[in-house]
Amino acid sequence: MFSIIIPTLLKSEEILNKLLAELASDDSVGEILVIDNSLKGFSNVSSKVRVLIPNENLFVNPSWNFGIKEAKYEYFGILNDDLLLPENLCTETLKFLKETETTGLVGLDPKAVKGVGIN
Repeated sequence: MFSIIIPTLLKSEEILNKLLAELASDDSVGEILVIDNSLKGFSNVSSKVRVLIPNENLFVNPSWNFGIKEAKYEYFGILNDDLLLPENLCTETLKFLKETETTGLVGLDPKAVKGVGIN
């Protein structure tokens, strides 16, 4: 299973909630760690979502590291909070990673995201 890490400043809760719903419906996603760098607090109805509020805005890279330290699962994914993914992307990615034990992935081809929030 995946631990998905999403740093956010909560600029668009609507897009973030759509992304969280997509991820929560994917059986390969065991947990979704939302790093709330807005420090405001954020709630979501999915039992897979865990909101972590640091003492201060960690910005991007330290947020990733914080999320990785908190992750429960062997595999993890780091996502932006302003995109939507194709259905079953995590499931297919996990299958690929398990078949190729020495391979990891960095980034997505822009054709693989729906483009919401991307300028």
